[in-house]
Amino acid sequence: MDESLLGDELEHLERSSSLGYLLGSLSHELNNHLTNLLLVADQTEGDRALPVVQSMADQAQKAGAVVAMLQRLGTRNLSRGSEVVDLAGMCERLRIWLLNTAGEDIGEIISGDREVIVLAGRQNLLRALCNLSRVGAGADSQPLVVSVGVEQAPRSVWAPAGEQVAMAVVRLRRGTPPGELSPRFKALVDDFYCQDREVEEVALMAAWEVVRKLRGRLEMYGDDGTSDLEMVVKLPLVESRP
Repeated sequence: MDESLLGDELEHLERSSSLGYLLGSLSHELNNHLTNLLLVADQTEGDRALPVVQSMADQAQKAGAVVAMLQRLGTRNLSRGSEVVDLAGMCERLRIWLLNTAGEDIGEIISGDREVIVLAGRQNLLRALCNLSRVGAGADSQPLVVSVGVEQAPRSVWAPAGEQVAMAVVRLRRGTPPGELSPRFKALVDDFYCQDREVEEVALMAAWEVVRKLRGRLEMYGDDGTSDLEMVVKLPLVESRP
C-alpha cells in the first residue's frame, strides 16, 4: 500500500470515536439494569401498584429497544473478523500512525524470524494497538518499545493451573514497569460506567473491548499516569498461513 494512503487511513482511524467500540459493552451494562427493573415490577403486589408497575414495564421495554439497537451497532462495528494478520507487519503500520499523528517514533520493534499470525478484523485490531500505544505518552514519556512473539500462556483465565497453550503476544513497553498487574486497570474494566472517564481511559477500555472480542487478554503493568508501564496483548495464535 502507498505510504501516503496508509497514513491517511491511520489518521482516519485516530479521528474515529473510540466509543464506537464500546457499544456492545454499554448495551450489556444497560441490559443488566433493565432486567433488574423488570424483576422488581414482576414482584410488586397490590391493585393500586398496578399502574406504576405497568409504567415501569413500558419504560423498560422502550429502553430495551434502544439496547437492542446498540447491540446491533456494536456487532457491525466490532465484528471479530477473519483476516489473516501478521502482527509484526501490523506493528510497522503502528509506527507510521504514531509518526503521522503524534510525531512519535517507536524506539524499537522486536520480532523473531517466524511470522506471528492471528485471525482478526485488521482495522479493529490496529485501532486497539493505536489506542494502547498512546497510553502513558507525553512530552516526558519513555520511548515506546514494541515486541512481537509467541509465548506459553494459560488457555483462559478459567483454565486449570498448568494448562498452557502457545499464544501470539504483543508487548508495548515504556520505561521499566513493575512486575505486578495494575489494579487500576482491573478497576477500570469492572466499574467503567460508574464515573466520568478521561479520554485515555476511554481509549484503554476501547482497546480491551477489541481484544476481548478476539478471545484474547489484555494485561497492564504499572500505572497509566506514569512513564513506566507495559501493556500485553495475548491473542489466539494461527500456526501457519492458510
